[in-house]
Amino acid sequence: MTESEVLFQISSIVNGGASFPQAVEQIAVLMDSFDAAHRCLDFVDQQLGMLLIRTHLAERRAQLKREMAQMEEDLAIRKVMQRAEGLLIARRAMSQAAAQRWIAQQSQKTGLSNSDVAGRIIAHYQAAGFEQKRIAS
Repeated sequence: MTESEVLFQISSIVNGGASFPQAVEQIAVLMDSFDAAHRCLDFVDQQLGMLLIRTHLAERRAQLKREMAQMEEDLAIRKVMQRAEGLLIARRAMSQAAAQRWIAQQSQKTGLSNSDVAGRIIAHYQAAGFEQKRIAS
């Protein structure tokens, strides 16, 4: 019920010939229902606000999970690349820049990604028994 409808109802009660106590009682009932409507609207507003916040939080959580998965993948690739570079540096006496260039060149020649080439380098040295010893974990 809108405010203008409530005001119209109050006017009808007052002008309808009811006694003062009857008018007060009828207006009190009307106002209680009007307040209840406002309380319901406030409640609905709060609930919808919380739903909106939960939706935004769920979307943000999903976005952060995707970002974290991407960072974990990037870190895994970086670890493989650095391990392969370390093997090339130790076994072929290359500089780090030369090892990076060599991996990039092999990637272009074979059509594999840099990380795939690095993985194959690691696998080659593991199979040959020349895997680089870990210094620290």
